Amino acid sequence: LLIHYTCARMLRMACSIAAQKAALRLRLRSAIGGGGGRSNALAEESALLTDRFLEHRPYMRSESIQRVCLFASLLDREPDTAPIVRHALELGKHVFLPRVVDADKCLMWMIRVPSWEAFMALERDPRWGIREPPMDNSAEISEDGRGMDLVLVPGLGFDRHRRRIGYGKGYYDRFLRRSFAAAEQHGLQKPITVSLVLQQQLCDEVPVEETDVLIDEIITVDECITVE
Repeated sequence: LLIHYTCARMLRMACSIAAQKAALRLRLRSAIGGGGGRSNALAEESALLTDRFLEHRPYMRSESIQRVCLFASLLDREPDTAPIVRHALELGKHVFLPRVVDADKCLMWMIRVPSWEAFMALERDPRWGIREPPMDNSAEISEDGRGMDLVLVPGLGFDRHRRRIGYGKGYYDRFLRRSFAAAEQHGLQKPITVSLVLQQQLCDEVPVEETDVLIDEIITVDECITVE
């Protein structure tokens, strides 16, 4: 009876968290908007976030950080990551971008983008609206993030406890768990995770489950929230 009660309680809690997440995603999507292109206010805040990340945080200047996982942002609802991609490439960093390889399993790999010209030539996948690198024989591919030094993690919402809510598929949580496991298995340092957060993405509290991964540092235009 105790086992039955415990299982039932855990199921109710899981359903409750799922419902809380669904409601929060609706509120965030409504607050952030999207679909109308990048507004002037979003562009200005995005530029401030980029400056804070590049000029006031140590990541891009660090010699120990050479292999970085970035992403091509959704221009109408996320900070513009193109300047960060360009800066990293100019510094000679090895830049990787995500590509969905199995939508049914919510599986993505990281594929290296060799140059700024290659980044600018990327086409948006019509399913997600995200620019993805192509899969070809010449590309360096990382299936599990092994050896990565930094991962810039997108999301829909964040809180000051470094909790994150994504768009609902779990691509990044799965990738980060694989990356951490691969680092531990091979005696490597796990990658640092960082998120750039717009004011409208900052929440009082993000509901989380055991499978959700905390971000190491949350950067807003006003503050940097790191591991205590």
